[in-house]
Amino acid sequence: MPNFGKCELCGSDMCPGGDCAESAPDNRGKVEEPAAPGPRIIPRMTESELREFVLGVCDNQIFTDKHIPPSQWESMVRSIFMVLGLGGLAEWTPEELNEIGCIWEWMREAGPRSINGYPMFMSLRLLHKEDWARAKVALERESKRRENIKV
Repeated sequence: MPNFGKCELCGSDMCPGGDCAESAPDNRGKVEEPAAPGPRIIPRMTESELREFVLGVCDNQIFTDKHIPPSQWESMVRSIFMVLGLGGLAEWTPEELNEIGCIWEWMREAGPRSINGYPMFMSLRLLHKEDWARAKVALERESKRRENIKV
């Protein structure tokens, strides 16, 4: 068996040059600041990424701002997604903000505390409004399918 040396990411002796699961960061929905002045672009999800998002929401592995009742949204979204409370999107233009369809994060990223029964996140991901429109239809369809499962 070849000796690949210790992987800097996972610490394994079996990792061929960092090809471990840990070396592939999950950057879906992460928006990077542009290097030069210009509009921020929310990355679009592929078909398989959207499928994973829909299943993650249905399996309660993903929390979105859509889980917050409209009457509580304004007061709670900044406490749940703390990046927003700390001004994370403050420099975004109205046109850039208009491209956001959904704010979300994996539940595994939630902090150890909660607020009013909601998880708290020190990170967030953004779903493009067109991807959210597609995901919303798929979420409704998948929820109905799960409700009508015959055993």
